[in-house]
Amino acid sequence: MICQACEAKTQTPLCSHCTNTVRDILDEMPRMLGYLDDTRYGHTRLADPGTRHTRNGTGLNVNPPAARLARDTHLVLANWARTLCRVHNWRYQRPPQKRPQRNNSGFQAYQPNPASSIALWLAQRTDKLALLPDAGDAHRDITWLADRIEKTINRPDPPIHLGPCPAIGPAGRCMAALTARPGQVIAACHTCGAKHAVRELAAEHLRRTQHLQLTAAQILGALELAGEPLSERTWRRWRQYHIRPRAWRHDGEPLYRVGDVYEHRKRQPV
Repeated sequence: MICQACEAKTQTPLCSHCTNTVRDILDEMPRMLGYLDDTRYGHTRLADPGTRHTRNGTGLNVNPPAARLARDTHLVLANWARTLCRVHNWRYQRPPQKRPQRNNSGFQAYQPNPASSIALWLAQRTDKLALLPDAGDAHRDITWLADRIEKTINRPDPPIHLGPCPAIGPAGRCMAALTARPGQVIAACHTCGAKHAVRELAAEHLRRTQHLQLTAAQILGALELAGEPLSERTWRRWRQYHIRPRAWRHDGEPLYRVGDVYEHRKRQPV
């Protein structure tokens, strides 16, 4: 038998690695949904301005895509909880959950997201989920939700610094600061107009700046520009188990040292 998600050899529909991935995501889901609610109700700079609605007499910036994603998350998780209950003849009992007083941004929470308790219930029964005949569909649905939530709650990819412009003109080396965004191939200097290949500059800049502390999104963007991409799922797992923040920004977002990422990557099996 092969794993329905990664096609590795296994004795069950999902291999142990993919089962652990699903469990990790479900354990993290309440925190992710808290950030999604912040985005949904406009209580964070991550949210798009959206359409203004009135709730209990208070004007709120509501993010419609985040609201739809919150609804989709509840529907998908509830569907898999019902499937498990049907297969095993269980009666669903929601795990005890203390009502939060404040959400992740410090604002008064409206109500606990019902999908959070379902995610915790599923996380406690991931081994049973992995034995379902369509366990591969469960893996796909849950990882898809995690990717969509991360894309919704994260800020737009910031520009990545490439170091000084190396072009040499009549007055000497240009030295103007160069930046590029993930996916960009050529960077043009705004001072001298010289064009440079982003990958070479990004790789060299990262080698020279192992001491830099960047946000999680900036780390991913810098690695992509340097031609050393890292998947969002792997990076999330590294942050959860292996790589700790070195500092925090003024808005509470953690900062990670570039050198820590490179050192951990070197220890990974080829």
